[in-house]
Amino acid sequence: MKKMERLYDYLCKLNPYTPKEALLLASIVKIAQVGGINRVQVKSSMIDNPEGVTPANVYGITFLDSGAGKDKPLRDIDKNIISNIRKDFYERAEKYRDRQRNYIENEANSKFGDKRTADKMKYIKDHSPRFLPFEISDATLEGFIATREAYKDAGFGSTFIKISEFGDYITSSNDHRIEFLSMVSEVFDYGDSNPKAIKGERESEPVYDVPSSAIMHTSPSSLLEGKIS
Repeated sequence: MKKMERLYDYLCKLNPYTPKEALLLASIVKIAQVGGINRVQVKSSMIDNPEGVTPANVYGITFLDSGAGKDKPLRDIDKNIISNIRKDFYERAEKYRDRQRNYIENEANSKFGDKRTADKMKYIKDHSPRFLPFEISDATLEGFIATREAYKDAGFGSTFIKISEFGDYITSSNDHRIEFLSMVSEVFDYGDSNPKAIKGERESEPVYDVPSSAIMHTSPSSLLEGKIS
């Protein structure tokens, strides 16, 4: 709790004109992001398993006018506090990808032999490990599910979503943005990515125990723009 207070006080000094509630929310979601990297879990009386735990998901939305300091507090935390954590995350992510590349290449050699045939190269390309992002600002439905599957396979990392203009998504007629919001809400409500058919063929298995946190900003005026579908 004291560290939380120190982070909050630090943001207040750097952002004296940003509403205090927005700074508190920024502190909470960034702590959730860091905790999610190593799969911090919390006790829950509503989870029906022997451990009774669930990922510590945190979702927040702020309504601030343009220029009121929606993004700067998050940048302050990233630059001055989380930079080393981000660096460590990407080092671990690259080691994971190296392990996966070696595994896929060995699988391909077992299936197709040592020669670089077209079928073998296609197999390696189709099964290549996915890049693990530190945070997500937008994604297709397929990309979001595949990213969560990669986190699950890697054994670390969490889905951290930052949308600077949430109103643009609410009023958007772009189907992939609506699908993305739908998927984000499902992860929050059910704690996993439910199986879905991707491109009419691929089926996704449920993804459990991968935390998902989000911070969404919007100016009230942006909710009045565009077309609500």
